[in-house]
Amino acid sequence: MSNRYSKSEKEKWVAGTLKSARRRSPVRIPQCDTSALIAENKLTLIGRVTNPAVQKPKAVAGYMPQLWNLESRVVGRDLGSECFQFRFENEADLQSVLRRGPYHFKNWMLILQQWEPFISDTFPAFITFWVKIHGIPLHFWSDQTIRTIGKELGALSAREISEGRM
Repeated sequence: MSNRYSKSEKEKWVAGTLKSARRRSPVRIPQCDTSALIAENKLTLIGRVTNPAVQKPKAVAGYMPQLWNLESRVVGRDLGSECFQFRFENEADLQSVLRRGPYHFKNWMLILQQWEPFISDTFPAFITFWVKIHGIPLHFWSDQTIRTIGKELGALSAREISEGRM
């Protein structure tokens, strides 16, 4: 009952040689008013694990609210595809969490961004870091100096002049 292949059947596969399988067209979602859903998700952070073999989104969603001491004010859930979500009750808690980042779980970084109403396979994709500047002479300690240094490093989303960080 052995199945023997001929020499031609054993050859390497060449791109474009297989007939393409008939695929169904994608489901078309009708236009509708999503403003209520956008408002409902306004206070949401979306995250992605950086090492899915070690980090499980469900575990991250359960652990991070405890780390932030916000268990009663934040709800986390696994979104699948290596992503997770946190829903906050108020803007102050959400901004506080973002300011205290970046975060890690099981010794690997987490990507955590505020939700935005657009579709992208790569969202979320940025890890925000605070960079503290040392050695600025006192007479150059200004918003313009911090902004100029920040622009050289990359995208500058926030700065704290009194702390000398961006």
